[in-house]
Amino acid sequence: GLSELEVAALTTRHQFKGEMRKSEVTGQMEKYYPTNLRRLKYFGSALVTLALLTVAFFAMIASLNMQGFIKKHQFDNADQNADSDHPFYFPVLASLAEEGGLFDAKS
Repeated sequence: GLSELEVAALTTRHQFKGEMRKSEVTGQMEKYYPTNLRRLKYFGSALVTLALLTVAFFAMIASLNMQGFIKKHQFDNADQNADSDHPFYFPVLASLAEEGGLFDAKS
């Protein structure tokens, strides 16, 4: 028959990285990946995902400014302060959508 180490090698993925330990359930040797390392990888993945979502969010804000969808005074109703600018209004980008600008809808 096969030894415990040979059985473990045959039943696990070759790409799986971990340390060998004795299973508390079966008593056989198995590969185990520590929980703290797994959580560290989850945290790293979450940070990368958050960073890329932030880039996508600001790319969308820039696009909406360049297309003229975000105006300096977006809110005209009495509930809003008339002197306050839209929080995502960027004059440099919004000027590209004005008449004669690079992204002028009428040209």
